[in-house]
Amino acid sequence: MRHAAVWHGLDWKTAKAIDFRQMQRTLGPPELDGVRMLAMDEFAIQRGHRYATVIIDPERKRVLWVGRGRRKAWNSWKR
Repeated sequence: MRHAAVWHGLDWKTAKAIDFRQMQRTLGPPELDGVRMLAMDEFAIQRGHRYATVIIDPERKRVLWVGRGRRKAWNSWKR
């Protein structure tokens, strides 16, 4: 991301925002049809206290959602 930002003369945060919007348009919301079971894991992004949460469909071995933070992130995903 950093190299692409420098190449195009953009701030890193601007390049990240463009990438994020493109991924949202390309991938859209996760397809939940047929999902019978969910699994959740939290993992450290870097040393220290920066974490992310991932929600997966363990039967199909698919990642459904990844978000920053710990359990509070899961609450923003489920509707």
